Amino acid sequence: MDFNTGGEKIPNFRLNKELIKVNDLVYDNTTEQAVELDYVLPDYYPEIFRIVKTTLTPRIVSRSYTAGRLTFEMSVVANILYLSENSNALQSIGQRLNYTKTVELGKPYLNINAQIIPRTDYVNCRAVNSRRIDLRGAIAIKVKVFAENPLEIIADAFGMNTRLKKRPIKYIANKNTGSKHMNIEEDYAIPANAPAVNSIIRTNAVVFPGDKKIIAGKLSVKGDAVIEILYSYEKDGQTGLEPLRITVPFHQIVDVDGIDDSYLAEAIYEIAGVDVTPRAENDGEARKLEIELDVNVLVTAIRQGNAEIVTDAYSTKYPLDYTRNEIELAEPPVVLNENISEKDSIMTEDVAISGIYDAWAEVNNIAATPDYDNKTITVSGNILSSAAVYDADNMPYILEHDDGFTHTIPYEELTAGTIVSAEVIPTTVSSALASENEVVVKTDLAVSVNVYNSAR
Repeated sequence: MDFNTGGEKIPNFRLNKELIKVNDLVYDNTTEQAVELDYVLPDYYPEIFRIVKTTLTPRIVSRSYTAGRLTFEMSVVANILYLSENSNALQSIGQRLNYTKTVELGKPYLNINAQIIPRTDYVNCRAVNSRRIDLRGAIAIKVKVFAENPLEIIADAFGMNTRLKKRPIKYIANKNTGSKHMNIEEDYAIPANAPAVNSIIRTNAVVFPGDKKIIAGKLSVKGDAVIEILYSYEKDGQTGLEPLRITVPFHQIVDVDGIDDSYLAEAIYEIAGVDVTPRAENDGEARKLEIELDVNVLVTAIRQGNAEIVTDAYSTKYPLDYTRNEIELAEPPVVLNENISEKDSIMTEDVAISGIYDAWAEVNNIAATPDYDNKTITVSGNILSSAAVYDADNMPYILEHDDGFTHTIPYEELTAGTIVSAEVIPTTVSSALASENEVVVKTDLAVSVNVYNSAR
């Protein structure tokens, strides 16, 4: 603030300033990782006659940040399903490929928070011959980095007959983060009424959060890890696929420096890897599964601050000039949770379906869009519904269909400065045979929306 005193001696004048923290988006981009695999089948694998399905599953294993550089480790599991000649037994090849990626942020930042979301862009696979596979694909990785920047504001002024207009604000005074790598190991015995394992066809894992509690400098988290498994079997001359859904409870303590009961803490669970290994017993049948699940627990704890910020000023005695800057202060987030269901029909003219082994779903391209006029938030994305089916000759097929979905959530506190983000997790998937050419897949989704109101 500058005053024109007309040559008079300047009376005592004092400004009270306060340092607050602003959470800025400092990086927002998509990078790509090429995936290539030239694979020769081991001698104990049957020869390739027809490739049924190929998938790439990317997972973020770890991340680190030093001197303006974000580095993360990513694993990509290539899974190739195929049939050998004159056989209905589905075979599976699994290969893990590891990559290191680095993102240059331009300059060092304090207390960054990185969102890293990988997804399969494309995958192509061909059999070069009956024992050799050539795979090409790419992973698109969406990276967003937020960083805290200190900002000095004027909270009060004294002297010079100054009059102030103030506005009370809420802001994130402190943001503390912590992380922990959680390794879950479980030995699972195949039920007596289920067939022994021949080959693991598909694995997936989902974490369902439970109770959490702040202890001085730590966050206690509980929940359930659900491991989905589809395996092939051969029994009494018949082949088939058998699904399993195994629930493993967990309890972990994550160190988060400086947090106490004045903080609000949230935990994100990032699946870093899931391995399922069949183990044979004395009779040679594989009736035990060794399960190893790696999860990164990422904790963000925030404490709300309150302040009054000067938005206008004048003097009753002196002309006064000031410079106004517009800033945006994020308030502590509000979390909206809803459960929804979506149905999808998978149609096929190539297969006369006799039955369904299993069905599953993947959600991608999630977006959250605020409608400020109607006070609603629309969550949208794509559901890739898949079904493992068989025909009258017991020949297995993998069918899939990609379809979009939208869901609208009312929120009366929506303002022009509100920022929203969403997470959508499939919780349960069921299927039914509508006809010999149609499978109906119903997916229950847990929708979680973070709402960040802000003051300008």
